[in-house]
Amino acid sequence: MMKKFILITLLTGLGFTMTSQPLAPDFTVTDSDGLQHQLYQDYLNQGKTVVIDLFFTYCPPCIELAPFLEPFYESWGGGTGDVEFIGLSVQNDDLNTHVAQFKINYDISYPGVGVDGGAIQAVQPFYSGDWGPFEGVPTFVVISPDGTVNFDPSNGVYEGNGVVALLEEAIRQTGARKPYTLTGTVTMPGGNAIGSFDLQIDGELYSPDNIDAGGLFETELLLRPDSIYAISAVKSGSYNNGLTTFDMIKIRKHLLGIETFDAPWKYLASDANLSGAISTADLIQLTKLVLAVSNSLPNNSSWGFLKTDYFFASPGSPYGEAYEGSARVYQYVAGSGIPLDFIGYKIGDINESADPD
Repeated sequence: MMKKFILITLLTGLGFTMTSQPLAPDFTVTDSDGLQHQLYQDYLNQGKTVVIDLFFTYCPPCIELAPFLEPFYESWGGGTGDVEFIGLSVQNDDLNTHVAQFKINYDISYPGVGVDGGAIQAVQPFYSGDWGPFEGVPTFVVISPDGTVNFDPSNGVYEGNGVVALLEEAIRQTGARKPYTLTGTVTMPGGNAIGSFDLQIDGELYSPDNIDAGGLFETELLLRPDSIYAISAVKSGSYNNGLTTFDMIKIRKHLLGIETFDAPWKYLASDANLSGAISTADLIQLTKLVLAVSNSLPNNSSWGFLKTDYFFASPGSPYGEAYEGSARVYQYVAGSGIPLDFIGYKIGDINESADPD
């Protein structure tokens, strides 16, 4: 790939070290679609990272980079997430009509601005050398929400994939989140799909975008790339749902040693008071629900969830592993794409008669 098209070289070879840098200058521009963009008001003050693409429409390296930039832009949400791209032409003969045609020719969707949209005035401060020498185009400026500037993070690299990799790292350093699609299944132990639930991600609740008849869910969320998130499934609802005298008989038989439970979830579903054991106290609380004497459990939720692929070290005493989190919480690395599969059980419902919806 050919070298940068040199327009202007400022402050080269001086060899001095910048001890501090000014924040990004504000600007207001009108793009080739007639839309106005104000750097701080519309983006930085809203917590967004802005990537300025300094280019012009007949710059050969800019044309060569174009096929790499649009997919990269889309990978960060295409302007709907934490990152926006804005192309600013540095040439006085580049009008918005030329920029509009450039976008059509090279399938660019992010905003582009020509001289009549205010591009030259917006670009001018970056010629000052305050953030580093401007040596031509294409040059990228990554601006954090706090206004700090990473000037030309791709300096010295001209190949498309290499430029994208360096821009990726520069954007990540701003703390921007990237859209990721999370998928998995949520079913009852017998396989019935649970059609309504929430994902709890680092303490925040999110409702999945789609849940199919088989319990397969899909949702898109903004996450920090490669960061670790604690993800579990939660569900509220009637405590009485699915509870019958048959469940009470099953629990009583287990307590008496007549018919002990054959699955860890049944132990957890019977521990109504979250004491870490099954006792007559649990049976009393659940019986009150069956008889409609009460409609809640003082220390417990109505549903519990476990990771489908989790193997208990002590299947007959699963309480610690479940309540401390290892059995029910995924330590999910953003971008890993691992499925988030859960089984859900209704507290007190040993025969799975609860309505999962």
